[in-house]
Amino acid sequence: QTAAASVVSVLSGKRQVALGAVVNSDGLVVTKASEVQDRKKIRCRLADGSSYSAVVFRTDEENDIALLKIKATGLPVVRWSDSQPLLGSFLLTPGTTRRPLAIGSYSVRSRSTIEGEQPFLGVQPIVVENGVAVTEIKTTAAAYAAGLRDGDVIVELAGQPIVDVPSLVKAIRQHRPGDQVKIGYLRSGTAQSTVATLAGRGMNGERAARFKMMNRLGAVPSRRDGNFPNVFQHDTPLFPEQCGGPIVDLDGNVVGLNIARRGRAASFALPGGYVRTLVEKMLREDVAEASRR
Repeated sequence: QTAAASVVSVLSGKRQVALGAVVNSDGLVVTKASEVQDRKKIRCRLADGSSYSAVVFRTDEENDIALLKIKATGLPVVRWSDSQPLLGSFLLTPGTTRRPLAIGSYSVRSRSTIEGEQPFLGVQPIVVENGVAVTEIKTTAAAYAAGLRDGDVIVELAGQPIVDVPSLVKAIRQHRPGDQVKIGYLRSGTAQSTVATLAGRGMNGERAARFKMMNRLGAVPSRRDGNFPNVFQHDTPLFPEQCGGPIVDLDGNVVGLNIARRGRAASFALPGGYVRTLVEKMLREDVAEASRR
């Protein structure tokens, strides 16, 4: 059995939005969560051409993976490898046919990409009745460049309601330095909005945006392409809709799950053993919840 037999195309309507990997013979498929959440009429097309309606069974937002459930049995299950390839070795991204979608090389060992990539708005937040007031805004901050001033009350950021400091931090941390986010705020009780370019550590919003643009020349990045607890890096030129499925070495060992296209020379994958542990944890949580009902 080749890895391609366990790969599925995840469709929204007629368009492929991701790949997935069969992790249970009775119809469980792991894929990239941010590409399937909030989409309607999700389907999984198997390597044999059959197609099934799918529902999002469970998600792990920290690692951006989701388990999809389809009504199928006897499916070939992906076999994860616990070992990582040698640096510089070739890796293949299989599709649903015997012909691989892309080839690249293993370039950086598994690591967290959270530290050092955090975006900053540059405010001191204070909880108030209507949202989160911002204070101590420096003239060099992303917030100041966006027109925010001390005393403004943020009520929404990037479409998410802001009700306390944790919700503000979470909304910001879902982005990266250089990203532009729409902010809804109150000034003296009047609703207003602006767009802020998030800054990074040691760089203002403008410089972060320029750095992001240079990194992405020639590449279409994934919706979520950073802030992962444990990924390895390879240079396979993937499209966002080719993430969510397995990546293999030249012997066919499944060494990881492609999770994001990052830039012109970087894609990220969750290590195989790590994915298997995450899936097992999600299934245990489901059993525990079911026993409490």
